[in-house]
Amino acid sequence: MNAPRMDWKDIAGRVIAAGAPTLGGALFGPLGAAAGQILAGALGLPAEAGPADVAARLDSETDLAATRAQLEGAEAEWARSYGDYARTAIAEVNATMRAEIASNDPVQSLWRAIHNWEFALECPLFAALLFYAVIGGGETMKHLLDASGLLMFWYGGRFTLMGAHMWTRGRERQVAMTGLPAPMPFQALRN
Repeated sequence: MNAPRMDWKDIAGRVIAAGAPTLGGALFGPLGAAAGQILAGALGLPAEAGPADVAARLDSETDLAATRAQLEGAEAEWARSYGDYARTAIAEVNATMRAEIASNDPVQSLWRAIHNWEFALECPLFAALLFYAVIGGGETMKHLLDASGLLMFWYGGRFTLMGAHMWTRGRERQVAMTGLPAPMPFQALRN
């Protein structure tokens, strides 16, 4: 029988207990693999080392002071890497905002403005309807509950459409301004 595959999240508790809470917390998140590679490197393991290798190294360590020093070094490296990632992400957002401001596409700008104003009016009206349904109860609440599937579909679609539009247009504008393909946010960690 095959043993279950180990994930970086599986060793996060050990890393936190060993004295590296920031790095251990990062192992739980979406950048856990990047944090794990920094951890593996700090412990003297090869670049392709996985969570099981790091766990075995931590379990076999007898010099706790040396391990703590290695973990502190790994936390410092993680802070630098995450700072680089955050700077890149902020720079991309700012570049996208500048590109949107420089855009002369009235259809895109007008569509988003109309959608957002309509949505800004729709939300308080829906909140008022909910308030009325809760206070009034009875048939109004029953009809609202019957429509809950439709409402989830409607608002899920609205938020998805708005997010996809903003992401796509921002990337298109960045490419139009720079002439280069827009980098993905995690590329800074891979390089």
